[in-house]
Amino acid sequence: MIKKEARNGYAQAQYELGCMLFTGWGMEKDRREAIRWFLEAAGHHHAQSQNALGLAYSSGEGVRQDDTEGARWFRLAAEQGDVDAQFNLSCMYYNGWGVEQDKHEAAKWCMKAAAQGDPQAQCVLGSMYVRNEGVKQDLKEAMRWFRRGAEQGNPVAQHNLAVLYEDGKGVEKNLREAIKWYRQAAEQGLPQSREALALLGEK
Repeated sequence: MIKKEARNGYAQAQYELGCMLFTGWGMEKDRREAIRWFLEAAGHHHAQSQNALGLAYSSGEGVRQDDTEGARWFRLAAEQGDVDAQFNLSCMYYNGWGVEQDKHEAAKWCMKAAAQGDPQAQCVLGSMYVRNEGVKQDLKEAMRWFRRGAEQGNPVAQHNLAVLYEDGKGVEKNLREAIKWYRQAAEQGLPQSREALALLGEK
């Protein structure tokens, strides 16, 4: 059924078939064939397929590794509002992969993904506000984004939120809150949170 729909030009079906071929889910893995279907769907401006091509080119899976081509596909999807592509494009700008390194552009795309609710982007954006990278240092803004990521269960955001509570940066010092968030991150296996709890005399 999905093959028939893909052959009939349905972009979503082409994308789903590409995913199945790429991962070997429900059929034999064939990454080169997967790329062919992603390209078909991307030709219909299908954002998830464009993001998938960005991932393939940046990792070199199914195609020759090419960060410039990866960034190009991420941009096409990001400009359509695809949250994953926005975060991926942000990472490319942050690290200078396939594009000239630009922390301001990295922050711009990270902010778009964070505003759409991506917890990893929220955590990274919080760190950028702490470190004065691409945005003016603002610990209250860092606190706000760490909290949003932490409340969605991102362990690094939980840890970073706890650090700000422990140090009283961007917020009034509150060891009870710090311990609460360290504990949540530690329960997800974050070693630095376990160490922080031990230093505070907590288990």
